[in-house]
Amino acid sequence: MGKKQIFQNVKKTMIFIVLFLFIILSLNAENKNSKFTGGIYAGWAFNNEATFDWHSTPHYSYRYRINYNIGGYIQYNIRENIGLQFDMNFQNGVYEFCYSPKCNSPEKDENFNIYLFALNGIFYFEKWKNTQVYILAGGGISGGEWWTFDNFYYNLKLGTGIRIFLNKSYFQALNLGSSFRYLFDENKNGLTATASYLSLFIGFEF
Repeated sequence: MGKKQIFQNVKKTMIFIVLFLFIILSLNAENKNSKFTGGIYAGWAFNNEATFDWHSTPHYSYRYRINYNIGGYIQYNIRENIGLQFDMNFQNGVYEFCYSPKCNSPEKDENFNIYLFALNGIFYFEKWKNTQVYILAGGGISGGEWWTFDNFYYNLKLGTGIRIFLNKSYFQALNLGSSFRYLFDENKNGLTATASYLSLFIGFEF
């Protein structure tokens, strides 16, 4: 079984698990003593390295541009300020191409997608009024063919944000945050491809 098929099987399994857990969370939404929380979010990614710049040859030029992303997570709260979070993220991008060394307007473009699954540790600082700042870090597996990345590679994630609680029970909250993603993949020639980008997002936690 090749890497592509392995990742497709893992992706389907992860999606099924997340959907199942979201159903459990929705049925358990009124239980304020539950150690589980969940969330959904959407955001925009920003290029921050040469990987996503224009690349030129004597005959053509191209680049990979990343755009919006959506995701969701299930979290187990070990303590009031420490949790373990499983995050699933879909990142959209566009491959742009020109039949000339310099490009003012792309003559061809194609969508590509990156699927990211990560297990993160999360730490919450002390609440202040109806807000709470957090930091998180983790990593996992990724898929989606683009540039020199094949259909199975790895990712690391660092993030921070603030929860704005919508009621006095500290149960439902808006989630405003940012994250840094680092992707790496060792290809068949033993070389390692890397890429990184920043993302800002807004979400809802329950």
